[in-house]
Amino acid sequence: MRNQTRDAVLGDAVEVADTSAKRRVGLLKHKGLEPGEGLWIVPCESVHTFFMKFPIDLVYVDKSGGFAK
Repeated sequence: MRNQTRDAVLGDAVEVADTSAKRRVGLLKHKGLEPGEGLWIVPCESVHTFFMKFPIDLVYVDKSGGFAK
């Protein structure tokens, strides 16, 4: 995943959660993430962190693929 405006790599090992089953599991199967790893939840209107084993940072992307403000 790349921020094209800033020409910056946000993650080079980003899994896409594009099915109901993948979104339901999310990051619960992980004990942590290595640098460059992430999860892109598509579609996504909100995120919860119940039962998470580690803190996360979020990046919201709008429908056009740009970053939501």
